[in-house]
Amino acid sequence: MKVSIIVFNYNGGTRLENCLAAVRALRAPEGVELERLLVDVDSGSGLAERMKDADPGLRLLSMPVRLGLTESLNQAARASAGRHLAFVQYQQVLHPAWLAACFEPFREAGDGGGPGAVCARGDDDLAGGLVWEAGDTSGRTERLSPAAGAMLVDREAFFECGEFDGDYYIAEENVDLGFRLWQQGRPVLQVSGDLARTSGPGAIGHYGEAEQRFFRARNRLFTVIKNYELESIYRILPALLVELFGEVWRGADLDPERYRFHRLASAGTGNEVKVSPEAAAGLLALDDLLGSFDRLRSTRRSVQAARRRSDREIFSRVAHPYGAAGDTPGHGADPELLARFRRLMAALEAEEGGGADGP
Repeated sequence: MKVSIIVFNYNGGTRLENCLAAVRALRAPEGVELERLLVDVDSGSGLAERMKDADPGLRLLSMPVRLGLTESLNQAARASAGRHLAFVQYQQVLHPAWLAACFEPFREAGDGGGPGAVCARGDDDLAGGLVWEAGDTSGRTERLSPAAGAMLVDREAFFECGEFDGDYYIAEENVDLGFRLWQQGRPVLQVSGDLARTSGPGAIGHYGEAEQRFFRARNRLFTVIKNYELESIYRILPALLVELFGEVWRGADLDPERYRFHRLASAGTGNEVKVSPEAAAGLLALDDLLGSFDRLRSTRRSVQAARRRSDREIFSRVAHPYGAAGDTPGHGADPELLARFRRLMAALEAEEGGGADGP
């Protein structure tokens, strides 16, 4: 049996060197052959080529920036030969026991299904160096999505559920993938132990704050529209929209009293509003959602047709990714606005006798 380890790089520098060193040190499970691929997205530094020259066993795949993280990983997965696929981003440093621990649930399941993906607990602290104790790796917990930085995925399940969504480009792709794996009856597991550490933000850290907010907001909306049952959409989409418009409001630093209707008639032209790119990112995300709606509807039909588990079944076992009715504020969320929305939802549910279905 073969496992393909696919490392993604975008201007990784020394972090890529540390990542690849850790990948070379991974202990292969008994009877497993390893294939190592480096996906370099137009970095231009020559580092990826030097890494390939120094390691003949490493296969280099160069990708244009326009493909982004998601489609670059898809193309690498198609070019790989492994029965299982390890997707590792350059900022990750894996413990030598990572692969064996993540592979064990697949081995136990045999060919009869089993998990769709397995990951390990990560830690943002590399201050202690590149060597550490793994601890007990025998425990398992279910979670909705695999860790974005390092995950081991069943190849058949990956392609059956539709791969990463290439339109995401970057951000939230792991949540979307995990959701679709669960829908098809392939749970996502996290093994215990200290097996993965990160040296800082990944590829999204190369983008400005406005771009990061745009990708995160848009891809969250994409995930909801594509994957959720209608009852769940009715509940979570308003919360995400409240959060999104709250970011715009806060970013524009508006004074509500200056924009009351009874004041506008005499306000003249002195109330122009200047909105920063960071504040406008949410509006651009919504505009992109509306512009992509026909394509999303088509994708949604395919996703829902392949569904084998309901949202209720899924969320009875794992936590909701964005919080029920805005219970989990996201990037830049307005806590006061979300609190008001939660109070409104609670009042409506109490009035209508116990709340709506869904997560």
